[in-house]
Formats: sequence, structure tokens, C-alpha cells
Amino acid sequence: MRRTEYPVRAAIALPQGALRDNEHAVLRAGDAEVAAQYTAASRWPDGSVKQLDIDFNASLAPGETKTYALAYGDEARPQATPRGLAVSESAEAIQVGNTRFSKNAAPLIASANYRGELISSDPDARNGIAVTTKTGTRIDVSHAQGLTVEIVKRGPLNVELRYAGRLAVDAAYSTPFVLDVEMPNSKSWVKLSAVVEDPGRRLSSVAIETPLSFGAFPWTWDVATANGTYGAFRTAADSVIFTQTIDAKGGGNWRAEIGPDNDRRLYEASTGGSSAVAFGWSHFQGANAAVAFAIENFGKRPGTYSVSLNGRGQASFSFAASEPAPDHRLTLFEHFVSTPVPIGAATSPASILRPPTVAVGR
Repeated sequence: MRRTEYPVRAAIALPQGALRDNEHAVLRAGDAEVAAQYTAASRWPDGSVKQLDIDFNASLAPGETKTYALAYGDEARPQATPRGLAVSESAEAIQVGNTRFSKNAAPLIASANYRGELISSDPDARNGIAVTTKTGTRIDVSHAQGLTVEIVKRGPLNVELRYAGRLAVDAAYSTPFVLDVEMPNSKSWVKLSAVVEDPGRRLSSVAIETPLSFGAFPWTWDVATANGTYGAFRTAADSVIFTQTIDAKGGGNWRAEIGPDNDRRLYEASTGGSSAVAFGWSHFQGANAAVAFAIENFGKRPGTYSVSLNGRGQASFSFAASEPAPDHRLTLFEHFVSTPVPIGAATSPASILRPPTVAVGR
């Protein structure tokens, strides 16, 4: 696929003492310096950089390979000043470009204002991460214990926030979680990566949920199956649940059910073969705006993947492993674009799920 200004991250391991700080590194493509963001991801005991993260944007034709060189040390000083995302912080929230995140993670995405507000203000909406226990109890991040939020990367090319805390299952058992939130400057997406530890294997699933606002009906939705599954919502009572099941051998089946929450009926289902595994992305849109969703590693692990959308704007994505697991992971991209999607989007969901491959050598 063709890539235009696609966000790329390279992680460079450095010997002890080779680089004192991230201000003495320069990325080049041939003789030209490349605008890049340098972050000391870890340090040696003497304070020198152990791992240097380099965030930059690359344009690639289909099948093209580009080679970059990193110069580092006291003589290396970057001259290119990249433009990008502005980050501001208040007591309650962190603003990253057009998107605002609550420091208490509930609601997680407080605002996404792209030519109009795309986050619903419904007080009953679900907005953040949640887990479900094997007994069916739902626990969301609003009940997190010891919650912290850290700005790991401040941009300008890539901003990363990290929420961490514990979710109490009962008085004697709680599960640590980390939620990483990333935003690149060249695309209007939010990448949400949740990891919930569960050594006692008490949990069944993890979910990421966002309430959306699209204005007047009708709204449309689609899921990337071999059929090109799609439909429309005309009332707040409408809903769709798409479920993909993967077995231990990598085989699968999917089904889409539509209708009111209490009276859904089968809409489409797979019939076997290669068409029995969907592609892991979907769209949800109104007349003027859309959100494209992409689930990383969709269908790669045995279990059940679910996409739930409804006429109140609630979007929910979950994964339940088929066997008890010591941790639960889910990574979701939410790409905020204008309509028509082929014009308003700077990239496609299929492209998001197949990022350029980075190889580091010396």
C-alpha cells in the first residue's frame, strides 16, 4: 500500500555511555536531515541512553524500502524543527491537539473535536476500558485504585500518555492494568493499548468503549468481512453486534446480529473457509463525520472478538480469550475523519493494521 507521511517508530539500543541525552541525535535519509522526535525510553545506570525511540514520518510507495542513518554523540545536533501536536495540561485533563483526555480516565476521551464534537456527552455512556469477570461482573476504570497518568512522550510528532492502576475484583484480589494512549501528528487517530494482568485467572474479557455523536439519523456502519457487511441505524434503539470466534487451530466463524438491544436477530453469518475470519476493521458514521476502527492482531489469538455499535452512539470492542489467561490485551485504533471517508481519511484501516516494518542494524 502507498504510505504518505506515515508514523514510524524505531527503537535503537545503544551501548552504555554512547549518548548522554536525546538532544544529541540526528536522523538522515541520504544527505538530508529528517524531522524526528527523540525520546530516551530507558537509561543505563550512569544516566546515558540505553534505548532511544525515534518517531518520524515516512512516505513509501508500494513495496518500497527506505534506508535511514542515525548519527549520535556530542557532535550530533538536530537542525530540523518538526511541527506537530501541541500538548497542554490542567488539573483535570490533558489536551492533545483536537482531543482531550480526562486524567481520571473516566471518561477517557472527553472530547474529539474534528470539525465538530464527536464524543457523546450522555452521562450513561461507557467511555474507557473495562473488564468482565468469569462470573459476569463488569468492572470499569472509574473504579480504579491508585490511578496514575503520565505523559511519556510530549510530541511534537508522537504523543503518548500512560494510565496505570489496579481494578478490584473483590476485597482480596485486584488486577494491575496499563493503558497506553498514542497520537501521531500526521494522522487523526488515537491508538489505545490496554494490558490487564490476571495471575489468578479471574477475568474473562477486556473491553475498550467510546460513546460517539453523529447528529441526525440515519447513521451507517460496516464491518470488513468477505461479504462487506454493512447496515444503517434510523433510531436510537437500533444496534448491531458483530462477533468473531477463533478456535485453537486458527479457524473461525462470525455472525452479525441487528435490532433493538432486547430483540436482535441474525443478519449475516460466515459459512466457512477463508471468509470465516473478518479483517479486524469497521466504520461508524453520520452525514458529516465518521470513525474508522481497527483492532490490532484481530483473529490472531483463540477467543471471541466483539464489535458492538448502537443508535445512542455507543461503540464497544472486546476480546475474551478461549482459555484462562494470565493477562488480557486489546489494542484499538480510532481514526476520526470527515465524510466521504475516501476523501476525509488520510489513510485506510487496512493500512493501519499493516504498518511499515522497521529493521535496525549497524
